[in-house]
Amino acid sequence: MKIVHLADTHLGLSAFNRVDPETGMNLREQLIYDNFLAAIDRIIALRPDALVHAGDLFHQVKPKTRAYTTALDALARLQDAGIPVLMVAGNHSMAKTRYTASPFEVLERGGSRASDLYVAHNNRYRRVELGDAVFHLIPNMLLSEGYRTAFEGVEFSSGTNVLVTHGLASILKDRRLHTVAEHELDATILSDRFDYIALGHFHGQVQVADNAWYSGSLEYCNYGEITETKGGLAVDLETGDVGHIERLLWRSGTGCWTSNCR
Repeated sequence: MKIVHLADTHLGLSAFNRVDPETGMNLREQLIYDNFLAAIDRIIALRPDALVHAGDLFHQVKPKTRAYTTALDALARLQDAGIPVLMVAGNHSMAKTRYTASPFEVLERGGSRASDLYVAHNNRYRRVELGDAVFHLIPNMLLSEGYRTAFEGVEFSSGTNVLVTHGLASILKDRRLHTVAEHELDATILSDRFDYIALGHFHGQVQVADNAWYSGSLEYCNYGEITETKGGLAVDLETGDVGHIERLLWRSGTGCWTSNCR
């Protein structure tokens, strides 16, 4: 089975003061929507067996209308192409109070568009069998001990096992983003019993164990990320090969924060 691993798309993020002259929308926000849909089209052309999104699809727990419609448009394109989607809630898009509904409820109730969508949110582990693989979805937890509880409930398959989760691997603890509900993932959770571990939260594309990768965000979300590798990963679960997907970012947003200092 071949999958594509994405994370941290942060739909709805806006920054800086430039405005798109055609739409009147914040230019950074507009570019994020456009780049996301262009990336989806590029992924469809690769014909993977599944798309895995490791958290922070949205930038906020209460996404903007355009963020919702962009996500629904992407799901429709993927469904038309016959590509199922598996995703977990990240700390930006997770409900943090009892009275706040998860934004993923909207996607799950999207009728036919959501028929091949598998989401783990609301602090609950989800096990999904797809083809010859089992995907273990652990969303960003409100409390750090939630990861351990979820991991103890994992039912490993005798075949291929993939973990999808959102958090900061302990090897990167000095790279904390200092955001709400940011939790450290210890080495025992990032177990070698998994054939592949798809991680989200850290925005650089980096390997943190023999079987564990952060895909990185699609976008440069702030000044500090300008030297990081961005994009997505193409993963062959049978051979273990992991490769950077070239040309996934349609148009860089770095021009939104450059200035002429002459």
